[in-house]
Amino acid sequence: MGWTRRQFLRYGASVVVGTSVARGLRLLPTLGRALDAVGPPEGRAYTTQAWVEGACLGCLSACRFQFRQTDGRVVGIRPDPDRPCPWAYVLPQMFYHPDRVTTVHARVGSQGEAPWKPTPTRDFIQALTRLLRERPHRTAWVFPKHTSSMTYALWRALAHALGCPVFQAGCPLVEPPEDALVRATQWPAWRWHLDRAPAVLSLGADWLQAWEDFQMAQRTFRRLRPMPGALVHVGPRLSLTAMHAHRWVPCEPGTEPLIGLLIGRLLRLRGRVPPKDLSGEEAEAFHRALEAVPLDEAVRALRVHPAVVDAVVERLGDQGALTLAPRGRLGDQWIVLWLNVLLDQVGPGRPIEPDVLIELPLPGAVEERPADELLERVGRDVDVLIFFDTNPLFESPAPRRWQKALETAEAVVAFSTFWTETARRADWVVPLPLPGEARDVQVRWDGQTLQPLEVRPIRPGPFPRPDALLRDCLDALSPSAETFPWDSVDRAVADLRVRQPSGPMAYRWPSDWQWTPPTYQGEGLVLLWDLPAGLPNPWTWPHPYLYSLYGPHVRKPWQIWVEVHPETARALHLDEGDEAEVSNGSARIRVRVHVAPTTPPDAVTLPLGVGHRVGAFAVPGEGSVGDLIEPTPDESGVLHWASQKVRIRPLGPGGGRTVS
Repeated sequence: MGWTRRQFLRYGASVVVGTSVARGLRLLPTLGRALDAVGPPEGRAYTTQAWVEGACLGCLSACRFQFRQTDGRVVGIRPDPDRPCPWAYVLPQMFYHPDRVTTVHARVGSQGEAPWKPTPTRDFIQALTRLLRERPHRTAWVFPKHTSSMTYALWRALAHALGCPVFQAGCPLVEPPEDALVRATQWPAWRWHLDRAPAVLSLGADWLQAWEDFQMAQRTFRRLRPMPGALVHVGPRLSLTAMHAHRWVPCEPGTEPLIGLLIGRLLRLRGRVPPKDLSGEEAEAFHRALEAVPLDEAVRALRVHPAVVDAVVERLGDQGALTLAPRGRLGDQWIVLWLNVLLDQVGPGRPIEPDVLIELPLPGAVEERPADELLERVGRDVDVLIFFDTNPLFESPAPRRWQKALETAEAVVAFSTFWTETARRADWVVPLPLPGEARDVQVRWDGQTLQPLEVRPIRPGPFPRPDALLRDCLDALSPSAETFPWDSVDRAVADLRVRQPSGPMAYRWPSDWQWTPPTYQGEGLVLLWDLPAGLPNPWTWPHPYLYSLYGPHVRKPWQIWVEVHPETARALHLDEGDEAEVSNGSARIRVRVHVAPTTPPDAVTLPLGVGHRVGAFAVPGEGSVGDLIEPTPDESGVLHWASQKVRIRPLGPGGGRTVS
């Protein structure tokens, strides 16, 4: 009979307690002698522990640390004491995770069903190269948006060299739908330096948890925390960032950009002017947007006395501040840009500056579109889908859209470290190594030179390495030296080029823009998100260490919960820990209730990163917040998913009540 996870954890806890009693108090001498007798197999002795240098590629920080090895097995880790990070501690668990993909698998059943069978690597190479040779223009690749691995970069370059359509999969629930900086300046890459920010004004962005560079966020917080008034958070919910800010400005859900406009208007009234490098036409459009702020509506949206906003404006007007905001409508992104320009935070040497483009010299123009645009092309001009270290069936909102796309495609290939939701629906599943399992090179730019960082294997995996698979593909495809001249990572690093921004920055503000409140989809309560550190990362898969840290301020590890205000809980007859169902009319998930005054009465909060339905640590019947979100186009046609309402219904005795 199989054990449940709860039974296993209870058994483990009882063993620990029993061991402590037996060894410490000697109340159970028989058990104590048995434990003392436990040792290595007969004829063997444990080797002396060894500490091996390693590096983490989980984010752009590339933190160095030491692995502890015993008999060749990684049993611990010693992170950099100056750069503590939860990702470092989880790596040993990732090596031996029960959901690891360790060999190439081919499907022998229908999609979404077992079984798969291990298959020789050469069979996969033959199938892949046949697809790439016969119909490269109908074979779409989906890569992570952010990666510093040169091995990944070579696979990406090969896809471009063959003429395949290439798409980017970032973290769509966190990143903006389209960067207003790109639309306003036509420069495609921007670098956000929290390290340079004189202060941080957050319009609903839980940056202390969700910033892509975890170490940079922690450094910025340590630097600004002793400076009174330097950390300001505007939002309806008391998030972790709001808890640690000097000033929290509560407001109605969805009105954070409006409060930002109010702050900008008050800054202008106090004499704050944009930098002089704006042209006359640009400055006129800028002032016109700020003067169109509906002041009465903004004041009504506040859930605090307007004097609090006056104090914020006085502080920010003296020192400036970097303005941040989460994913929203494109019009909301314009507000973030306007505030950063007004507070002189955009430009060379400032917190937001044009970034360099580090790229391999490929012939012709290289274009990569957001992964969501691929959905409309599957079955029309795309037949084959190749996912490289991405999991859109969990990371994207309304994953049913991606499920339909995978069912429509003629062939699906998933390069994956774990048996994710997307991998389980692929026809071919190819293992990817973790940091420390295969040699790789990470390239970073320090502002003047490229800095390659070699990551050596300390625990070689029992699977084909991505660089070896790439060489096999190159041998079979034989691309010309003009289109793809690299046969190794080291040669590609030597050919990397850095493209600097050229020409003056020119802003193209929308001429007829005015702020309008968001139109929420569905009925019921506004859906808010919690963004715990590490777990919104697309690379995430359930790991015991991360799950034990998940939700430290609500103490709800291992499961998906819903935060409900006490007034709403009383109306629904919900108590702490009750089971409930959250639905949007077409999808529903099962959650546990956490009664918390940190969420406003007209909203509920769900966390990102949990709710996996497959895998060793999945909870049957649960689901993720992405299941409840229906993407909708804003006035510019850009998809966004921050305007959703849901209903909540208690399960069990007394169930059936819903709240609207």
